[in-house]
Amino acid sequence: MTDRITVDQKQMINCRADLNQLIPFKYEWAWNKYLAGCANHWMPQEVNMTADIALWKSNQLSDAERRIITRNMGFFSTADSLVANNLVLAIYRLITNPECRQYLLRQAFEEAIHTHAYQYCIESLGLDEGEIFNMYHEVESIAKKAEWALRYTQEIADPTFTTGTPETDKILLKNLIAFYAVLEGIFFYCGFSQILSMGRFNKMTGTSEQFQYILRDECVSGDTEVLTKNGFIPVTELTYDTLIAQAHPEDEKRLTYAKPMALSCSEVDALYHFEGEKIDCMVSPKHRMVKWVQDESHAIVNPAEDFKCSNGKIIHALPLHNPAGKILNDIERFLIATQADGSINQRYTGAISGHRPVSFMFCKPRKIDRLCHIVERLGWHYHKRVTKNDRTQITVYVPVTINPTKDLSQWAHYDWTQDALRDYIEEVMEWDGHHRSPDNSIYGSTDLHNIRVVQTIATLAGYGTKLSTSEDDRKESYKTYYRLSVQTRNYQQALTVTKTKIDGKATVYGVQVPSGFIVIRRNNKVCVTGNSMHLNFGIDMINQIKLENPHLWDDAMKSTAQEMICEGTELEIAYAHDTMPTGILGMNATIMTEYLKFIANRRMQQIGLKPVYESAENPFPWMSEMMDLKKEKNFFETRVIEYQTGGALNW
Repeated sequence: MTDRITVDQKQMINCRADLNQLIPFKYEWAWNKYLAGCANHWMPQEVNMTADIALWKSNQLSDAERRIITRNMGFFSTADSLVANNLVLAIYRLITNPECRQYLLRQAFEEAIHTHAYQYCIESLGLDEGEIFNMYHEVESIAKKAEWALRYTQEIADPTFTTGTPETDKILLKNLIAFYAVLEGIFFYCGFSQILSMGRFNKMTGTSEQFQYILRDECVSGDTEVLTKNGFIPVTELTYDTLIAQAHPEDEKRLTYAKPMALSCSEVDALYHFEGEKIDCMVSPKHRMVKWVQDESHAIVNPAEDFKCSNGKIIHALPLHNPAGKILNDIERFLIATQADGSINQRYTGAISGHRPVSFMFCKPRKIDRLCHIVERLGWHYHKRVTKNDRTQITVYVPVTINPTKDLSQWAHYDWTQDALRDYIEEVMEWDGHHRSPDNSIYGSTDLHNIRVVQTIATLAGYGTKLSTSEDDRKESYKTYYRLSVQTRNYQQALTVTKTKIDGKATVYGVQVPSGFIVIRRNNKVCVTGNSMHLNFGIDMINQIKLENPHLWDDAMKSTAQEMICEGTELEIAYAHDTMPTGILGMNATIMTEYLKFIANRRMQQIGLKPVYESAENPFPWMSEMMDLKKEKNFFETRVIEYQTGGALNW
């Protein structure tokens, strides 16, 4: 009797386990992408081409605009056949992880639909089919891209090719980089930009709008904050260098930090608002919402439009994965005390004495004893006296090397160990809080900024939080008082959350991290939610193979990968010059060159290479990066079922 398969046996390549056994998953992200692909099923006949046909028959399109349409039809119609052949004849055979194979099968079907869609559009517009389908032989800029791609795909398509040695494994890795990072990651972007630009000029709007529907996927509203290594940051301020707290809501139930794989901005026609005692998020219809089943054995993920606020637990927080060990030191404890009860006299710089006085005034013996013990352990000098009203004043002489501050964010660390994060929460409760029960503590302050810092640390410690306010209008000078409830329960029952659809156009922002889940805050309420899934599946595979086989990613391989991406970029630049010999649609070949170098830098960064095109920026601010590596659903693919179907071929 054979042993049961374990997760660690299910490698991306050269797996020796039974390839027919899907469960247990090793790569949850692969299965999620398979499910997302299934949810986006469509057929070309669902898309009405009437407006495009009418425009094509008219004299309202210039020769340059018609050239863009025919050239792109010529390239895409054969490129997707090449993609499908590589998937079916090579990649599927050599990738040995079952859940990744499941996605590859789905992608292969999508490529067949893409080819069908091009044929449908070519026939609808009455284009010369012989001319279009032979462009990859007869048009130099298209032929060179096809030749380049075939150079890397033919070797592994040989039925006798196998992996298992460093040499053959590198050949497969080269193919994946050529296929996903260049063919799908660069060769499609000039055409993408041109089609979107036509829509912006109200031309071929049916085609352009279909692409816009695809972009409207998994995003959050602009007033959302995302948890990062620097605390919660507005989603609009994230960069590719930001370390984002990615959530793992399944078996590990923890947070880790990772750089975003893609950032985006797009527009949607409606939002869904989820609101509860601890949760507030505003997301696009396709945004993935996540909840635990009642026993927390696994998570359920659904698009917002299908998500049911019924049985289950919406996750409020997860602990940061950081080894136990270090706790707060006494300087950090003193700084917490200073924020709560200290008075810092800014007139004294300590330039002569080497110390700065910080004064405290207490009534409670507990606080007096605690502060004295902290200062004595530090070896600092202090003076204590009792005032006329029986209060105790303590003046601590702080070395000038220490910067006492009333701002907790000035010294808080969001990568502390779990012990330190939880010790921090305990310490702030000693000074500005109290324990309501063993599972619930209350931290209070008139400073909302510091309240939000404590909330961030509580979230990283895996605690649930709830913020409430007390308004005191007896005097104009009185401030609002904030109470932060910190609880060991890190979820809210889904039954207690309301879901509301809000119609109307809105700008939304997407974030992609490897785990597929992020932590967000809106209106001071925190929850774990899905992130955008537009990252190309192939980039995930490439990075996973590198992780499992680090010996393959040597300097020679890095140099080869960089050269491949640069070669592909130059070929796409040549294609831009061919399709746009003159300026058109608010763009030209020079501007497109800048954009393609910007995209190439993204590709290099996504597989761990340094970008080579210095200062390359996105010259098309209207071009959402949501399309970054999202060729799997190209501009002919959508699920716009509200369009009238049929009749596209009626002239």
